[in-house]
Amino acid sequence: MSISRTYSQDLFKGTDWLLPSTQGRAIIQSDDAQEYEFYGLGSIVPWPDNPFVLQLSDLVQKEIVGTARFARNPDTNLILNEIIRRANEAYFRLLYGFHHPYTYIAPDGSMNYRIIPGHFLMDIREDLAEVNDQYPNFDSLVEYGPRIQKKKEGIPLVYVIGAEPSFVEDATGVNFSGDYGEALLNSLAFAGLDDAQLSNIYVANVIRSYRTPTSLRSKLTKDFTPLIQLEIAILQPDHILCLGSQALKIFTRKSQAVVSEDPVEYGYVVLDEDGQKCIKTAKVHALPLSALHSLSEHKNFQCLIRRATNLIYYGKPKPKYDPQYERIDTIEQLNQYVSDILIAAKTKRVRVAFDLEWNGIIPSNSDAYIRTINIGSNHTQEPAIRVVVLTKPGGGWCFNGSKEDIARSLQQLFVRGNNVQIVGHNFIADVPWLESLGVDVKQKFWFPDDDSEEYPPDYDGIFDTIIAYHAIDECGHFGLEHTARIWLDFPGWTQAVDEEFKKNKGAKGYGLIPEELLLPYAATDAYVTLKLAEVLSVELKQDIFGNNCWPPYWRNLKSQLGFLEMFLTGVCIDTNRALQLGECYNRIRDRLLEEFRQEINWPTFNFQSWPQCVEFLYGEKYHGKARIRPEGAISLNLAPIKTTDGKEWDSSCIPGKISPSTDLDTLDNLIIQDERVRKLRNIRVLNQVTKTILPNSTPDEEPEGILAYVCDDGRIHPSYSALKETRRCSSSKPNLQNLPNSEEESYKQILGQEYIAPIRSMIVSPLGYSLVEIDYSGAELLMIGVAAQDRNLINDYYLSTLPDDDPNKLDIHSQIAVLAFNLNCAPNKKALKEAGKVHYRLAAKQIIFGLNYGRGLKSCYFQLVTEGVDVTENDVGRIIDTIYTRYDKIHPFQNSVKLRIRTHRWLANCFGSYRRFFLSRSSDAIAKNEREAMNFICQSGVADAVAIAMYNFYTHPLKDVLGYKFIMHNHDALVFIVPDQNIEPFVKEVVDDCMKKNVRFRSCSLDGIPYPDSPEYSFELEWKIGKRWCSED
Repeated sequence: MSISRTYSQDLFKGTDWLLPSTQGRAIIQSDDAQEYEFYGLGSIVPWPDNPFVLQLSDLVQKEIVGTARFARNPDTNLILNEIIRRANEAYFRLLYGFHHPYTYIAPDGSMNYRIIPGHFLMDIREDLAEVNDQYPNFDSLVEYGPRIQKKKEGIPLVYVIGAEPSFVEDATGVNFSGDYGEALLNSLAFAGLDDAQLSNIYVANVIRSYRTPTSLRSKLTKDFTPLIQLEIAILQPDHILCLGSQALKIFTRKSQAVVSEDPVEYGYVVLDEDGQKCIKTAKVHALPLSALHSLSEHKNFQCLIRRATNLIYYGKPKPKYDPQYERIDTIEQLNQYVSDILIAAKTKRVRVAFDLEWNGIIPSNSDAYIRTINIGSNHTQEPAIRVVVLTKPGGGWCFNGSKEDIARSLQQLFVRGNNVQIVGHNFIADVPWLESLGVDVKQKFWFPDDDSEEYPPDYDGIFDTIIAYHAIDECGHFGLEHTARIWLDFPGWTQAVDEEFKKNKGAKGYGLIPEELLLPYAATDAYVTLKLAEVLSVELKQDIFGNNCWPPYWRNLKSQLGFLEMFLTGVCIDTNRALQLGECYNRIRDRLLEEFRQEINWPTFNFQSWPQCVEFLYGEKYHGKARIRPEGAISLNLAPIKTTDGKEWDSSCIPGKISPSTDLDTLDNLIIQDERVRKLRNIRVLNQVTKTILPNSTPDEEPEGILAYVCDDGRIHPSYSALKETRRCSSSKPNLQNLPNSEEESYKQILGQEYIAPIRSMIVSPLGYSLVEIDYSGAELLMIGVAAQDRNLINDYYLSTLPDDDPNKLDIHSQIAVLAFNLNCAPNKKALKEAGKVHYRLAAKQIIFGLNYGRGLKSCYFQLVTEGVDVTENDVGRIIDTIYTRYDKIHPFQNSVKLRIRTHRWLANCFGSYRRFFLSRSSDAIAKNEREAMNFICQSGVADAVAIAMYNFYTHPLKDVLGYKFIMHNHDALVFIVPDQNIEPFVKEVVDDCMKKNVRFRSCSLDGIPYPDSPEYSFELEWKIGKRWCSED
């Protein structure tokens, strides 16, 4: 397969074929009879007005004009012809891989990059395994360039264009020889391509060199674009597969999302048989670069590959779905439909999918109404889809029947034991709207006594496809359309409705969507939800590694009842307190900004402008633009700490090309260098709160911040979900988990005497109730100790949770600080503060958690420095050594987790929840996977414990008796409202049962199997009780 690398110099000596001619086309032959087709630049391939050619032109003019012969009267034609010849020769060499280095002359000097030219995909695949040992680098085996003799007649030619080579491709000299290329080849094989089809695929990248500076990407793209144009002109592809948005931009301005659904045409100039210019078209397809990020991304990639190849090789367009549904406008029609389902359910299990479209935040709001109830059932041979239309656009009731009639009819489907499975996608969002009609949905929830037992996938109860998807792939994208594409290869259907949403800015749902758009959309929602249940309920039996996914599915589904109660109950807001805090924070921020502008003599300084902050902190050379600040304005000319992507700023960081960070952590550290940074930091801190939480309004103005979410009942009703890869819960509309508490001391210092109260104090209990917050104390420390079977850490954890007045009370972080530095003081925070060594305790605390998340010495040190902690790198090393010495099982356990990811690509926590990884040869990707794996062990275990506790609280026999209700989930804590007279029995008789006695766990292998000799453990608890959240009043 190897080809001769000895070429006749005549290949490059001649100039005529490189100069523009009538056709601009040349066929060049080498000594070994190889043919190379080329088009002179400026013919059918536009003359490249790019940095590479411009610098080459400058070089030619200097050479010619600088000679004695042409010093005074240079021959313009000679110069022009030489520029053309040089440019053509350079691009010919780059195109066919004649070892011509690409040189880019930057302001700070020249840089040479090794180029990986394009080539046919199958050039070396057959012999790759045989020559692997002999050739660690395969570029000598590859026939680079668009060799016309390699084209196969009668088979579509496909041009595949990526972004840039990976480190594997740089090492081998072969495009798509890395992990992504393997995923591409596997997906093409999965789509059924044979060798002949694969051999007619040409592969290349937009940027053809590895790890080029980010600041040069746009220039490099311009420099390499002529190679793409030449390859297309020579190969004349029928289809172009663009991998990622960078490649797609070469051919169209349409987005990747649009083109992935509907390929676009790209016209290019070719020469016909008579040598005349004509236009040929190719279909442009879009594929994502995220194929290796997760199982769902890989499945999505395979799906899009299959769609593209079906069109390319078989002329099959993407599947289309014309929803076959019937509209229901009367109670008689609805009763008949429900009756048909129940009759069928007498002889077989029936699945019924529900999906609702509504307007408003919560059903009880005055502007809230249901537009449609969308139902899909499999009681007939083909899914029977119905759209029950309740209201017209704008909310006018149009259904021939009352809400009570609808409730009576639908209630029959939600009876336990009726042989009907109710299906939804994020069904917990639809439940409040069904219940607002009078349907008792909660009674239909069913859970097994033993999560590990096998039950029919169409069990009589409620099945949620979004939770099933998360149990199978915790890193998925869980929107219904995306889920349907991945699992059903279903075409998109939301575009028309999404575009209508854009016209109705400020709309709170589907209230204004015209029926001709809404009804097909609604019917499709019901149809795909029903079909997803068929697929995902079977997939739960085993994931790609053969693991049973039903236990994590049940655990998440059980927690939904608690989340539902949080949404329905809502959180009381003291509007006056919120306005008071908002006015204070906004006023102080504005005052500090005015003072700061005067101090630095910069009247228009914008603290939210990155270039302006960079120029103030470091100087204009660091943002790479002309000076922004006015004459006389101050620049501190400080040394940057880190880059905007979090890496340490060092000598390799070139000002103007690498961007320095100006985030809050950086400002905290820069204060040490110059106290004037403090005011900028304080302004940014206050703005962060006012931008997202506190209102900048009066009672008469349109509500802002958290007040924008207050409903008619005076409460906010945030939504919760547990769909993160760590299984932790998230909150939205608004995000109450983002209300700061740890920053209150900082706010006090900034606001001084004008400080009013903690921000959380705007959350209050309703009359006759108190807020009770119960927190798992130091939970992640115990979780890592149990996972590693480190008895010292486990014992220290339980000692650390003792009351402060207990003589055996232990402060783990203080103890590490004392041991690491042989301090002559008691191992507690007070003694360290008195000794002036409290910063060591802070460092120990940050490091022990940092190690759990996979940070090393340098990473821990860098984090501490950017946060302003006064430690040296040697100090950090001593603390790490002390931690690993006292808790000697932790480091071996962390190494076992790293090995596990490389060998098995999955692991389980002590509750049986899984984290899965795609294997990569990239050192950065491997390190990221290792960090996420260690993080998963800690965070997911605590998240699962909270989920179990939620179900325990919801089903506790004293729940209705004591009248407590969930209102918030705050990571490791749950917040309730409890009647004042029942606080004592709630704390004494319920809390311990739900969060300790019935949430026990043992040390397990990384398969999630408990060790037989492991005792059972439980977390210790902390609680706070008051009328305001985290406030004494």
